[in-house]
Amino acid sequence: MKNNMEYCLMLSSIPIDFDELDSKYQSTKNAIESSDLWKKGKEALPDFEKKSSKYQWYVSLTKSLASGYKGYISFQNRHSAGNSAMHDDRLVLEFNPKKIDFKYIRENFFILVLTSFSSYRASIYDETLASKDFTTVGVIDTRNKIDRIHLIDFIHNDFCEIYFKKNAKKVTDLLRQNGFKVNSLKNGIIIVLADHIPTADDLEERSDFALKLLQK
Repeated sequence: MKNNMEYCLMLSSIPIDFDELDSKYQSTKNAIESSDLWKKGKEALPDFEKKSSKYQWYVSLTKSLASGYKGYISFQNRHSAGNSAMHDDRLVLEFNPKKIDFKYIRENFFILVLTSFSSYRASIYDETLASKDFTTVGVIDTRNKIDRIHLIDFIHNDFCEIYFKKNAKKVTDLLRQNGFKVNSLKNGIIIVLADHIPTADDLEERSDFALKLLQK
């Protein structure tokens, strides 16, 4: 059956000590519950489970969000957190951008939640294009290598150096010189490939062009 959500917001965060996780979760929970994605009467998100031996903690967001969204938070591998993206904490939110307030997502919620979740990478991406990438190149370790530049992409300053061997300012200047929109945050940059929803082919073309510029 065709996935009618079409787009996904994914946030990746490197695990922190278990004792600090309560604060990280509470910050993220507050960001969601104070946003337009939350509606009164929805099922409240659970409190943090203080079990230091817990290997993984999964929180479904779907029942707590407004119509048109589904997603989850996954805190993983508290005691065996390796140095690859497979061990990341993740927040995943799926939606159809034509059926929700996409402007609010990209201009308000995106920054709010990536900050609260302490993300090193946060992307809004086309599910069709992501599936194509998975088929052709498989799973990429995004702590060490960039998969692609997505429609809207936050990259932490440190990871600009890892991905492109360039600091955030050089990445910003190079993209802006070639017509791309880049917003600077205290700890990273947000790359915007398009202000509208392009076709998957157009998005892939813009992404490939941006990557080519940055990987020279």
